[in-house]
Amino acid sequence: MSINALVPTGPHIEGFIRFASEGEEDLRQLSNFEVLERSHAGPPMNGKQQFKQHPIAVNLGDASGGEAALIKMIPIKLVFDEPDANLSARYEAYDQEVNRLVCAGDGQRARRTNLVTGEVEDASCVGSDLCPYANSQGVSCSMHVRLKLQIEGQRDPFSVFEFRSGSINTFRTLSAKLKMMHAAFKSKLRHIPLSLVAHERSSAISNFLPFYVADLQLREGISPRAALEQAEALRKEEQECGLDFGAMEEAVKTIYANAPLHIDDAEVGPITFERSIVDRASLRMRLPRSARSPEQPTSIEAAVQSARIQGSQQMLSENQPPPSLVSRDDSTLDRCEVVAPVSSGEHVSQAVEAVQSKGGLQQAGEAAIFSI
Repeated sequence: MSINALVPTGPHIEGFIRFASEGEEDLRQLSNFEVLERSHAGPPMNGKQQFKQHPIAVNLGDASGGEAALIKMIPIKLVFDEPDANLSARYEAYDQEVNRLVCAGDGQRARRTNLVTGEVEDASCVGSDLCPYANSQGVSCSMHVRLKLQIEGQRDPFSVFEFRSGSINTFRTLSAKLKMMHAAFKSKLRHIPLSLVAHERSSAISNFLPFYVADLQLREGISPRAALEQAEALRKEEQECGLDFGAMEEAVKTIYANAPLHIDDAEVGPITFERSIVDRASLRMRLPRSARSPEQPTSIEAAVQSARIQGSQQMLSENQPPPSLVSRDDSTLDRCEVVAPVSSGEHVSQAVEAVQSKGGLQQAGEAAIFSI
């Protein structure tokens, strides 16, 4: 490998933050966070990598709980002023046998590696649901969300912690908060005193069971005005002593631009982040979609359309009007109400369940609640 190809891919990551979970096969999301080092406590157990707890975690939990205290809130500050420099999301495909990152995409283009030859090539990206490679045997692909931040009290001012999640809900929440705060605080997010917290939600798709979404909020007792005054005072001190964190941010943006879909990081294998999610990929048919029977619908949209035709034919024979679908989300068909007699609703419900059980589309929106 050429030395010139060994370009940096971003700030040094001191540790990871993720939602805690319990269980072995079907992981259940918990309401507290884990703060982890980039080193392992031992070999993987039950297929899950065991990371060491970061020393700073002891200071973050309930003081009465000691080392076993649960971390419900983490006092943080953002590293950069621009929202997109702090928060990112992309599709990542892992080889399940060796647990290595083999493909990374943004929904339009991707970079894919051959673990045998070591070659990396460009590829198109259509997302984890529709990509034949992502749905092939031995490959697990899903969206990964990363928020770079600094924990109050960390020693190194030039390293970051990375909060990781696979939740669409978390990405939407964090993205909205960052854009709102960026506008309110004069396009400056650095030095704003924030907390990383978890909000409890539930929905029909979660069977009305609780799940948790990460969120950013001002630290308790601090008003927006006080937060802005505090941040401006710190920026003034930096300028007076000659520090230029604006130039630092531009340097990091250049790093991002030079390695937008990096997958050749030498550290990816040993420290691959074990996502705390229910592995829905194992529930899919792990074959390319081209190898599936053409008689079976391969998407929820196709299943719904097929069911509508069947239901309409049945109801026309009974002189009943055809059903209409009222979508709650223009971008997906994963949350639809059937405004029709029960017989047609059964067609739609059974068709969707059949697609899901045979490897259909992964649900979007709030269906990503199990990706924590």
